[in-house]
Parts: sequence; structure tokens; C-alpha cells
Amino acid sequence: MNPENAAGQRPGTLNAVFRDGAVQNSALVQDDGSTQPLSAEGLELLSAVDPASGPTDLVLSTGRYRVVAADLPAQAAPEGTVLVTGLSTAERDSALASLDITMAGLSLAGLLATGLVGTIIIRRSLRPLEELAAVANSVSQLPLESGEVEIPVRVPPAVSHPGSEVGTVGLALNKMIDHVTNALRARHASETKVRQFVADASHELRTPLTAIRGYTELVLDRAQVDPTERAALERVDSESKRMSALVEDLLLLARLDEGQRGEPSDVDLTELIIEATSDAQVSAPDYEWKLELPEDPVVVPGVEDELRQVLINLLSNAHKHTPPGTW
Repeated sequence: MNPENAAGQRPGTLNAVFRDGAVQNSALVQDDGSTQPLSAEGLELLSAVDPASGPTDLVLSTGRYRVVAADLPAQAAPEGTVLVTGLSTAERDSALASLDITMAGLSLAGLLATGLVGTIIIRRSLRPLEELAAVANSVSQLPLESGEVEIPVRVPPAVSHPGSEVGTVGLALNKMIDHVTNALRARHASETKVRQFVADASHELRTPLTAIRGYTELVLDRAQVDPTERAALERVDSESKRMSALVEDLLLLARLDEGQRGEPSDVDLTELIIEATSDAQVSAPDYEWKLELPEDPVVVPGVEDELRQVLINLLSNAHKHTPPGTW
């Protein structure tokens, strides 16, 4: 057998003939169909190929090859002759590398597509929860502390049906909003009744208190009143004035609670202080009261009833939280 005969053999084919381990001849088919002998290093590797081991991959100086060894029959060659033949695996390796790249690309594209589809599905699944969160946030920002309260937001019907877990939560949230709305309405109605009662009571109490003060002053103006009776009547007069001040306070608080304020005007603060101090002196006679006021009236812009209430509160706190005899 002549390995140098390349007729019918594809480029990259190698052949080598060994007899009793010694190389007889060898050839490597080139791209143009010619042949060239194998290198000594390559022949040494090829000579070690066992015919009984089957196909083997070898790396030679010219590349990677898939080789197989076979004993030649006695009629074709002397005994002990072995033919080693093989093909270059460059095309196979290139094809496998391309396949690996393709598979990696397809796998990456599949992962990206799966991630995108999964994200879309998850976003669609979480959209009802986002609507529930939006409704809860809207309710949390409503001014529910006072006044007539109405909660206009509700969970949409598409998200508040009991066919799913999210729908059950949405239905429960709507029921809770309705319950809170009814409770706030009841509270507002109760507060309105209380405010109306306080305002009506204050108006009604004005008339008898005015009458008491008027009759007391009428009797005190008479000279025939003995000292003991006069002291008692003066006590009645002071207490009626204090009661009138309390009624005015109740009426003012009721108006302020309803958001009704008096019209601002120029207020004679000097006169207001004299009146408030006189009332406080009657309420706390065991204290020393002294006023130091400028000669000219002090006029300030404001609501007279509110300023009077401020002064009354200040003077009341002053004698309530100090021992008798305090200046």
C-alpha cells in the first residue's frame, strides 16, 4: 500500500504504514491534492496507536485528527504491517464550536424571552394589588379628623370580586371603607348635635343671666339695703358676671368649632384688659391684682371675643396655678 497516493482522498487525510513499529512511509493530503510526509513527532504518536483500541483523537503539529489503526492482511502486506489512517477534525470542531455558539445564543435568547414574558405576567398579576395600594394611599391622605367626612374612593369592581384572593381583599377593603364612612357620618352628626346644644344653651342662658344682673344692680342702687344684704347682692352680681363670661366662652367655642369667626375690627385692648382683670379679680379675690396701663388707649386689629378669651385664659391660669396672695 502506498500512502502517498492521494487519489480519491479528501484534504486533511493522513496515512502511515508501520512494520514491526518502524515507519515505512507516510503522507498527509494537502488542500491542493498533493501529499507530504508526516513529521517524526507525529509518526511517533501514530506508531503508538493500538489497532484494538478503536478510533482515537490525536493532536499533531498540523492539527487535531481522528485516527484508527488496523493490521493489514498477509496477502496485502508482510506480517506485522499496520496501517494508521485518520482525518482532520478541524471541520468537525468548527461545526461543533458554531453549534455551541448557536446553542448558547438560543439559550440566552430563550432566557431573555422567558424573563420578559415572566415580567409581563408578574406585572399583570400585581396590577390589582397596585390598585388596592393606590386606594389605600388615597384614603390615608384624606382629612378625616373633623367636619363632615365622605370617602369618595373605592376599589374598582374588576378588582373587588370574590373570585380570587386579590378580589376578596378588594371586597373587604370596600366594606371597611363603607364602615369607616358610616362611623364618621355618625360622629359628625353627634358632634353637630353637641355643638348645636352648646350654642342653643348659651343663647338661652344669656337672657336669665342678664335679668339676674339687671335686678341685682337695681336693688344695689337702692340706699335702703343694709350692709349684709348688700354684700350678698354684690356676691350674686359677681357670680352672675362670671357665669355670663362662661356662657360667652361656651358660645365662642361653639362658633369656633363650627368654623365661624367674628369679623376683625379695631379693638381697644386697654378697655378689654380692664374688663378681663375686673372679672378675674371677682373670681379670685384672695390675689393681689394690679394694672399698669399707658395713658393712651392701645388699639389693635383683631376679633374682640377671641382676644377676650385669650386674656381670660391667661388670667385664669395665673391664679389657678399660684397660691393665694400672689401678685
